[in-house]
Amino acid sequence: MSARVGTLDYYLGMDAAELDLLEQRVQAEPAVGWVAETAKQRLLDRIAAVREMRGEQVAG
Repeated sequence: MSARVGTLDYYLGMDAAELDLLEQRVQAEPAVGWVAETAKQRLLDRIAAVREMRGEQVAG
C-alpha cells in the first residue's frame, strides 16, 4: 500500500535528489495570499522534517 500524497510517509519515500527538486520548485513558486503562503510553508516544513528524521543537514 502506498502512502498518500502530502503525508509525511509520502515524503519519506523520496530520495534526497527528489526532495531537493521538490524544495526548489516550491520555493520558486510565488504564493499569493495567506492561504497559499501557509500551504507553501507547511510543505517546506514537511521537507525539513523528513531531512531531520534522516539525519540530513537542515538549513535554517
